[in-house]
Amino acid sequence: MGNGIVKPDPERMRALNEFPPPNGYKSLRRVLGIFAHYAKWIGHFADKVRPLTEAKNFPLSGDALNSFKLLKSELANVVLHSIDELAPFVVECDACECGQVSQHRQVFAGQSPRAKTLNQV
Repeated sequence: MGNGIVKPDPERMRALNEFPPPNGYKSLRRVLGIFAHYAKWIGHFADKVRPLTEAKNFPLSGDALNSFKLLKSELANVVLHSIDELAPFVVECDACECGQVSQHRQVFAGQSPRAKTLNQV
């Protein structure tokens, strides 16, 4: 942690880096659960995890193995930024019959605000 940036401790990330690819359906479900828990920290998570969710053969190979390695790498390299008073804030909102949700976030250099269309319920 420093200069408004929080990064994972490399020592604590060692277990993730050494985590082996799933070798069956039970271990695949476990791995998918772990990745899903951290999905909010991984951009375009659904696209990146899709080959892994479609895996039918073990040991993993091809796109499924690459997906596993990519997700591990993304988790190990997550960086959080503290609030920058000078950076613009983006407010994203959505609502349905049972509630509403909003999210406040900042746009940093090199990022573009995500544009989403709100769907009618």
